[in-house]
Amino acid sequence: MRVCKPCLALFLALPSTGCKGEEYDDGAPQGPEPTVWLGLPEDIGEGSEVEWSYPAFYAHTARPDLIWGFPVRDTETFHGGASQLFDRNAYGPDVMGEVMPSDVPSSNAVFARTGSMFATAFGHARRVGVATALGTELPLGLEPRGPEVGVDWVRGMPPELQLHLEDQGLDPSDPEVVRAVYEGTFLRIMQTHPLDYYWLWTWEVWSWHEVNDRQIRAMEDDIALAYEAAAQVEAPFQIALGGWIVGEADDPAVFDELLPPEVPFFGLWDEAMGFEDLQEDRVKWPGTWLEEDWGLAQPQLELRRLHDDVSAAVTKRCDGIIAKHWRTRILGASVHGLKDLTWSYGTTEGDVDELAVDQDRDEWIAATYEDWAIRQFGEAAGPAVADILASLDQAGESGPGSIPSAMGFGPAEIRAPEGEDDEDDVPSTWADVEADYAFVAELESIEAQVEGAGNQERYAYWLASFQALRLMGEYGFELSSFEEAMQEDRYDTALESRRRMARLWEQIMVLEAQKATNSSDLGEIVILELNNWYSQVILEHDEALEEGLGGPIPDDADPSREYTGPPRVVVTPARNVGYAGESLVIDALVLGDASEVDLYHRPMGSGDFDAIALDHQARGAWSTTLPPLTEDIEYYVEAVTTEGVVVWPPAAPELNHTVVVLPFQR
Repeated sequence: MRVCKPCLALFLALPSTGCKGEEYDDGAPQGPEPTVWLGLPEDIGEGSEVEWSYPAFYAHTARPDLIWGFPVRDTETFHGGASQLFDRNAYGPDVMGEVMPSDVPSSNAVFARTGSMFATAFGHARRVGVATALGTELPLGLEPRGPEVGVDWVRGMPPELQLHLEDQGLDPSDPEVVRAVYEGTFLRIMQTHPLDYYWLWTWEVWSWHEVNDRQIRAMEDDIALAYEAAAQVEAPFQIALGGWIVGEADDPAVFDELLPPEVPFFGLWDEAMGFEDLQEDRVKWPGTWLEEDWGLAQPQLELRRLHDDVSAAVTKRCDGIIAKHWRTRILGASVHGLKDLTWSYGTTEGDVDELAVDQDRDEWIAATYEDWAIRQFGEAAGPAVADILASLDQAGESGPGSIPSAMGFGPAEIRAPEGEDDEDDVPSTWADVEADYAFVAELESIEAQVEGAGNQERYAYWLASFQALRLMGEYGFELSSFEEAMQEDRYDTALESRRRMARLWEQIMVLEAQKATNSSDLGEIVILELNNWYSQVILEHDEALEEGLGGPIPDDADPSREYTGPPRVVVTPARNVGYAGESLVIDALVLGDASEVDLYHRPMGSGDFDAIALDHQARGAWSTTLPPLTEDIEYYVEAVTTEGVVVWPPAAPELNHTVVVLPFQR
């Protein structure tokens, strides 16, 4: 791997537009997202504003997810205390607000807020030396008929944009119009936020379908139009080509001669698949997966995958590797491992002195988990934890190592595991597979060895994640029993299964609430609630169950919404860098009945603490704003609850959260 200089780091925003024109049976489109605004130069406003746009969406509890089938659901209905972590019923990214866009003004507002968000995030990324990328799928213009495509159609432009163009006498399939839309898109980025790379993505079905010559030519034409548009507007960012695979399934190098070798090619599939077919001087960025989308509500151990992928990238003389992921804290071990594999131990001008990928895979997995676990949980407990996790990871060849999978096809859809040879070959009872979760009891036995409040908080996070996984496994079998009873009209039996499921669901959600520390943890709660108890039980079966029982479902067959865990407070997001003059907003989430929440801050390392009372927002959400930053500070938050006083961070006031102040820079 040609990484003689420090490894390339990218803040990776995946293609934002998806299959924008494709519709489901109810006529609702799959996308697009507001990451990238598409339009003509004359539709751009000032700054991040646009004068015309179309409805665009990120995942949200107030809008159904049409790809994965998540329904609309208010957060106040969440169980096990999880509802206390949300300050509103309609929850999603702040840029979306609480009411989904439906017309031009409301759509414009979403794009303006999203542009401002990227201006802040990408501006900071540039300040600290992190490159950024976002983009759209190909083609923006005409997609010819072929595999997965029934007719010739304009694929990349939302239907509303196509109508907008047609109203002006323009043909969305005309290459000149496509180039103009690329120019408008690029100009709007240029006046809105910094950017280093603009992805042009081939779409996922190219990974396994043979494509025809017309489809390939359409891609080539669209790539050329984008490249020309970037040159025309003198875009300060570079075009890059990405996809689930490099090129197409039968020819990874199909686009290799189309673009100059300095244009990076990126592919997601394992072991740098296809990169060996590219020209030697092509900039090559293979990908790796820190996690996979099917398992977004359970731990995934992936060090063996990372070792294989980085090893392949080195062998195929690639320039770096990019990791794909959705969540953050739960991937800590994998992030640590990827750093160790790719870190350049030489100088910025010299060759790499050492790459961990040169080590035996299993030996490296064991050493990496030990290093990570000691840092996380301390010298006393770390090695024992590492032994358990390493043995699980080393045993796996696909999926989450030998950790049992509690998930079905859709993200966070809990199902009983299927047999390897026959999808109907499901173990008959939880007792048949309970031993597969024995490692969780081993982790529980180590808990008493963890010393120090910080180590204990980190251990509690990981232990709760694995305990929830074990409960999900049991829940999956109970769900199968419930569904079987419903299919056979055995409604009294189904009711008893539903009661047992309700008790398991309460426990799962208490653990999920107990460990939540950031927005990806909150997202995990959302998809668990939407895609399980609500979708698979209430929507799927409750009407038939009530009819079969001849009356309403008893209250004890519903999960409780009460939080039964220990009280806790957490600040999220917990920023550790601010800018001079910035007034940091501090948002705290409290589980338990809190009467008072206060923040204590001082200059870092000295002086008395000043106190600020946080204002109660809703449910368990509290907030305040720090005075404008002039110097580095430290702070902690204290919540007074009916069950006692709790603090964040857990080792406060001896060890507090710190914020380093950078000089203000526009």
